[in-house]
Parts: sequence; C-alpha cells; structure tokens
Amino acid sequence: MRSQYKEPDAPDILPPADAMIVAPITCNSLAKWAAGISDTLPLGLLVEAVGKREPVVAMPFSNWAQISFPAVHDAMRKLTDWGVTVLVGDDVYKQHEPGTGENYIHLFPWHLAWQALLSHPWHSQNK
Repeated sequence: MRSQYKEPDAPDILPPADAMIVAPITCNSLAKWAAGISDTLPLGLLVEAVGKREPVVAMPFSNWAQISFPAVHDAMRKLTDWGVTVLVGDDVYKQHEPGTGENYIHLFPWHLAWQALLSHPWHSQNK
C-alpha cells in the first residue's frame, strides 16, 4: 500500500486499482472528497477515481450526530449522484451514540462493502 505521493519520475510499484472500497471513512473525509479536496494521497485517488468512473464503495463509520450533519448529508448525496455507492443508515448498520464508537467498531459490516462493490454497476464495465 502506498500512503505518500511519489516523485513524478519514480516508477509505479503497484498496479492501478480497478475498484475501491473506502471503509471505514470518516465524515471529515467524506466532506473533503465531495468538495474535491485532495490534500492527501488517499483523497487524491478517490477524487480521481470518480472522474475516471471507477467503481467505488464508501462506508462511513460515525455516530448518528455526525452522519446527520447537513454538510455530510450533502457530501453523501453528491458522491451518490456521481456514481459512488455510499452505504449508510439503519438498514446497513445503526449509527452509534456520540462518544461510543470504540464499542462498535468490531461490528463494522465489511462484508456489505464487498458485496456492494461486486454488484456495482461500473464493476463489470471496468474488468
């Protein structure tokens, strides 16, 4: 895994991704991504993936108060409109109370992210 930008003349040591799962993603990263802020390598790759129409599944892990914030809702709506599958809500898993995340992270439903990626409408187009 690469976590830092490489020099322009450095070779790519990893093959390009043909799909991405972004999980667990914070509300901060969701909002920055939807605003096109790519101040880190992961956010830059996500902004680029949307532009390239690559299959991306995002699954936030946050408390109900942060998920309920209007700017976070706007970010999730924008990302969904742009083709990102955003998995959130009580039908995915119930958001926990503020300040209790450490009690729930072990329940994070990773399998739902994999299932959503495999059924993403762009997944078969990019194979």
